[in-house]
Amino acid sequence: MIDMLFVSLEVSLAVLAVLAVSPLLMRRYSRKWRYWVWLLFAVRLMIPYRLELPAAPVSVSVPEIITVTTVTEEGAEPIPETAAEPGPRDKTGTVRTADETRRAIDVRSAGIFVWAAGAAAFFGVHTAAYMVFRRRVKPYLVHESEHVYRCARIESPVLVGFIKPMIILPEADYSDEEREIIVKHELTHWQRRDMWYKLVLLIANSVHWFNPIVYVMVRRANADLEYTCDDAVVRGSDAEYRKLYSMVILKTMGSVKRRNR
Repeated sequence: MIDMLFVSLEVSLAVLAVLAVSPLLMRRYSRKWRYWVWLLFAVRLMIPYRLELPAAPVSVSVPEIITVTTVTEEGAEPIPETAAEPGPRDKTGTVRTADETRRAIDVRSAGIFVWAAGAAAFFGVHTAAYMVFRRRVKPYLVHESEHVYRCARIESPVLVGFIKPMIILPEADYSDEEREIIVKHELTHWQRRDMWYKLVLLIANSVHWFNPIVYVMVRRANADLEYTCDDAVVRGSDAEYRKLYSMVILKTMGSVKRRNR
């Protein structure tokens, strides 16, 4: 538990450092470097153990010895007695009683239980929402072409499926050119394995559900994921295509906002 808290603090400081230097680096570099940095941080959060240097080849622990001198009769020679130091000690060298040790174990067990319950609940809620969404839209899917479906029950294009991609488009008045752009955008997400990227973020967020900095990192990572996907789609295109692409993205976002009012 202590190691996990240490890793959470360690990554939190790294996240704050990245956010602090981002305005300077964004002037010269694209968001792609942050896309990979967030993934690196998420993987580190999934490994809740301290990364320490290897110990010395030979390590010998010598118990402390207490020498007690006992005097018997007058003129008799003192008899030295030795005894190992009693009682378990903590890391500071303080001797713990059995009750103190038991209370420390109880507090640690309670902390582990609360953390595990929170992590399971966080991951379970998000996983259940994904499964419910798939089950809810399945009866209304209309197949259009390979990997592409239409559904009247959604408000914006969405990609589902980790192995076999399924692009679901809303019942909107898209032109052929706009539809092609949307499908290309979602396929780019699948080709980049962004669904797996988001799964790693979800697991990291679940493990560190108690850390608000991790939530900030996940939001920034998802935003950078979309920006880098946009860059990949329009890479090598002329100005006219880039303008059209931006208009399609804005149109999609605008339709969602209008329906949410």
